[in-house]
Parts: sequence; C-alpha cells; structure tokens
Amino acid sequence: MNAARSLMFLGTPTTIVLSVLLIAVTAVLSYVSWRRSGFRPAFGALELLRMGIVIFVAILFNQPEWIEEYRPDENPTVAVLWDASRSMETRDVPGDGSAGGSLRTRSEAIMSLTDPAAWSELESKMRVVVTPIAQAEAGHGTNLHDALALLPRKFQNLLGVVLISDGDWNEGSPPVLAASKLRLKEIPVFTVPIGSSTRLPDVEVLSLDAPTFGIAGKSVRVP
Repeated sequence: MNAARSLMFLGTPTTIVLSVLLIAVTAVLSYVSWRRSGFRPAFGALELLRMGIVIFVAILFNQPEWIEEYRPDENPTVAVLWDASRSMETRDVPGDGSAGGSLRTRSEAIMSLTDPAAWSELESKMRVVVTPIAQAEAGHGTNLHDALALLPRKFQNLLGVVLISDGDWNEGSPPVLAASKLRLKEIPVFTVPIGSSTRLPDVEVLSLDAPTFGIAGKSVRVP
C-alpha cells in the first residue's frame, strides 16, 4: 500500500491577508519595544517569544491539516452477484420486451449480465468479480443476506456491489439488513431486479380426501 503525506492549509484569501497584517504589525511593535529597552537581550528574547506566539496563532487561523493518504497497490473490487436459485427458473420475462411476446425464464433474461465480458469496460479501472449466489442445493433455501454480508471479508478493497436477482429469499435474515451495513461502510449496492412486476398466483390445497385403498402400479384419483 502506497502512502502520501502532505500539509494543507484551508485558509481563504481574507484569512491569509489578515494573518500577514497581524504578523507585520506585531513585528513592528516588537522592534519598537525592543529599541525602547535599549536592545537589551532579555527584552529581545521576550519579543521573539511574542512573535512566535503570533505566528503560531496565524498558522492555526488558516486551518492547517496534516493529510495522510493510503492508496492500495491493487485496483478496487466490484462484486457482481447473480441469483442462481430455483426461483430464477420462473418463466415470466417477456422475450422481446413486450407483454404479449414469448416468455423467458429469469435466468435466461440475465444470461448476458453473468458473462464477465459484459463488464470488460470496467476492468481497466477496477477488478470485477462475477459470481453466482443462492445456488440450488438439497436442504438449503435462498439466503441473500449472507451472500451480501460476507463480501467485505472476501474482498478487502470492495468498492461496490451489483446484485442481479428476483429478490426472493426464504432463508436467513432480510437482505436489506446486509445492504444497510454495507452502506454504512460506504459500499453501495446496485440492484438489477428481474421478473414480472405482477405477483404470480399461488395455489393452496385446503382439503384432501384420499381413497381408502389403491392398486399397485395403478394411478390413484384424488377427488
């Protein structure tokens, strides 16, 4: 990591002029006072101390700041997370952008964004990491919270996050909590929502009457 150090003054032209006038007036008065004392060394030392105090006050009046800037040796990282959960197989995205066209699955709609070549323009300034999240695994649901919360540990120089998802989650804490923590660390989260804006209808089985017997190898009709 490279470090750059510098001293900066935040004074305005007005404060600089006032500071110069203050130092000049003090210098004249100190010389006059020393001359009246017959140029005695003790009085000269006292006037030098007075000049030093005035110069110190003038410096503080112009708001000096010592700045240390640490620049990492490697480019910052942008994490592109794309949802690979089962809900992305829902076919509700118009193929040609119109409501009456053929429908594509959500995963098909984001396929171009999951290709690292789609982010090649950013490679010259930053490191782009494209990775799937919430992959379908037996016994596991969709956990968007942990996928976001663990990013600062994986990438020390994380600049931002792009989340491509339908927003469905059924495991872990709400994703907004992880996004809020990232925001407090000055790591913005940019979302690319995918899927229909209209919620799909759900089917609920309210009652079921199963037959009392069945025949092996034969279909059973459930009324």
